[in-house]
Amino acid sequence: MHLQRRDVLTTAAAAALSLTGNQSFARALPTASPKSQGFDAERLKRIPMALQRRVDAGEAPGFLAAVMRDGKLVQFDAVGYRNIASRTPMSRDTIFRIMSMTKPIVSVAAMMLVEENKLRLTDPVARYLPAFAKQQVYVSGEGESMVTAPARRQVQVRNLLSNTSGYTYGVFGNTPLDKLHLQRKLFPGTFKSLGAFCDAAATMPLMFEPGTKFNYGISTDILGHLVELASGQSLPDFVQLRILGPLNMNDTAFFVRPEKAARLATLYAKKPEGLVVTDDPATSEFLKPPAAPSGGGGLTSTADDYLRFATMLLNEGELDGVRLLGPETVRLMRANHLTPAATEARAAGFGLGFGVDIDTGSRGYYGGPGTFHWSGANRTHFWVDPTTKIVGLSMTQVEPFDNYFEEDMRALTYQAFMG
Repeated sequence: MHLQRRDVLTTAAAAALSLTGNQSFARALPTASPKSQGFDAERLKRIPMALQRRVDAGEAPGFLAAVMRDGKLVQFDAVGYRNIASRTPMSRDTIFRIMSMTKPIVSVAAMMLVEENKLRLTDPVARYLPAFAKQQVYVSGEGESMVTAPARRQVQVRNLLSNTSGYTYGVFGNTPLDKLHLQRKLFPGTFKSLGAFCDAAATMPLMFEPGTKFNYGISTDILGHLVELASGQSLPDFVQLRILGPLNMNDTAFFVRPEKAARLATLYAKKPEGLVVTDDPATSEFLKPPAAPSGGGGLTSTADDYLRFATMLLNEGELDGVRLLGPETVRLMRANHLTPAATEARAAGFGLGFGVDIDTGSRGYYGGPGTFHWSGANRTHFWVDPTTKIVGLSMTQVEPFDNYFEEDMRALTYQAFMG
């Protein structure tokens, strides 16, 4: 797919208007000139140019990208299309499937309950879900020949938050447990409730003793049900009433309402023949409420909404006079909770809900020490840098996942930052 130069200018102009225009979603974010926040405005122009090259190369249908510093928006770019066939431009009100960028939001929900003493980080999950009391750990074999042994310690709430529980996803590896996970279809969307999903998860062997290693898996989906049990509310209700509503994240939800359906971006997959539609907004599963909402990947959102959430984290739990978490709680969340061996294996840390860069250059990415971040499977990314007070975000809708867009966006942001 190739866009004509006039398409670039059209989308760039739309982005510029949205930065200062009268749209309600634009007014929610304070703006400032790049120079006032330490950025070189000319260098920031490299962001839309680089994103356009990605679009021209057929790597993505379009992008939204934003840079904030100290709570003020200094750059916002819209490039390409949210639907190629209809030539609908990527616009600031576009709704994205944010997938695993759901995890930080649900992790904040859990930490709010920790602050209220309704959850403890060191509580065994079995305290709330007794089926988890007799978990097994993988030893050897595969299929009917699989050998397991009783876990020496139980999975704790903090293990769910840090992905050290021993659970997997089944789609990122080919181990015997990955195969078993896929065979059992252990995803919230295949169950009638989060309770039923968790009952099934409790019978799944763990990859390792809880707390000893890092493995990306269904931990935050289980955590979502603990939020329900500890709060007495459904996960969507708690997230809406306690996080999304107070932060004025008006376009974030576990499904897209009919009046907003036209704003949902088309999801594409990169194939040898080009970008192929894999989720049409007209028939998307995200148009109806899920029976078992995924705390690990079920939310849809907009760039503006997620920037508000990220800014709340930068501000250590507060935004526009609304406080969700205490400062010490946010500092605990962005601390590394992995063992030294697990940290070395990842070349990075992991906190309570998102990845953590231990020091500058630990992953080969730009960003100050303690920068925390996460991504979604359809290539949405965000990061928060407490050292420079920079928040960055890029969003598109294309499979399969890789981190190249995030790495590029960070480099393009920091090369323009003069301090």
